[in-house]
Amino acid sequence: MARATPYIFARFKVGFEEDDWDGARLFKALRKVKGQRFDQPYSRSTVPDTLAMAPASRTIGGFQVLHWMVGHKVMVRTAIDYDDLNHVLKVNTFPGEGVRYEDFIAIPALGVMAISDRTGEQHIGAKNAAARLQTVVRKGFPGAEIILDLGVSEDDVEAALKQWTVREFSFTVRPFNPTVRRQGQKVHEALVDEKGAVFRGVIKAQPGEGLEAKEGGFINEAIGLSRAGYGQIGFTGETPEGQVAQFKKPEFSQDKNKNQKVRDKGQPLKVFIEPQPSAKKDIEEIAKALISFYDRPASKN
Repeated sequence: MARATPYIFARFKVGFEEDDWDGARLFKALRKVKGQRFDQPYSRSTVPDTLAMAPASRTIGGFQVLHWMVGHKVMVRTAIDYDDLNHVLKVNTFPGEGVRYEDFIAIPALGVMAISDRTGEQHIGAKNAAARLQTVVRKGFPGAEIILDLGVSEDDVEAALKQWTVREFSFTVRPFNPTVRRQGQKVHEALVDEKGAVFRGVIKAQPGEGLEAKEGGFINEAIGLSRAGYGQIGFTGETPEGQVAQFKKPEFSQDKNKNQKVRDKGQPLKVFIEPQPSAKKDIEEIAKALISFYDRPASKN
């Protein structure tokens, strides 16, 4: 049975300094460099092995939606064998073939995109694909740059909590030090009273229900502690379109500043798309999820 495909949501800007590209210019640029191979920085390959492929443009929900792929041309493959005479492992190299890739679905008017994040022999993962897209832009158009932010903002996290049907909420928090803040004060006081240093937990919704961050409730308290640098949160749920979505809880530290640095960097927001009847339908589903999440006044660039 085919598994759902995870996509990482990201914000982006592309173009030259003080000259951002709109959707038409980005599409034109992708068409110009499609199939060309570029040297990937820090790659062990001795020949160009990064390329953009098959750009396409269409309108979904009133927005121009671009789809393309970024790939790694496999030039060499390796195989491990066992030398039973010398009792050592041997690494053998052979000429490679094929392309490993990921999909990009972008809505330039909103400055957002989704990057597939798959594993296995045919794929390279979202972070690798994002780095290779930057290479295509920089080397295909000297002086141009694409800025990709694969970590969602604090506003996006709170928007997800409001928009999604949250099924599970996880947290790790500690008491304030030294100042008590309003949001999170109840949990702070309980931990101090019981001489607690760290509080970890998972809240799961009743079957068929969704969790809510109500004023004075546990989730709202944990959010307050997290926002102040005294905790980390994560959650899973469903988008309004019924897709499984996830914001993974970052690593927690007793050091407030370390927690805030992790939060400032941002964590990936993943949406899982169930197998559709066609690739065209896959693109429609992820485009609708992007529009639903990012087409809100406070989110637009």
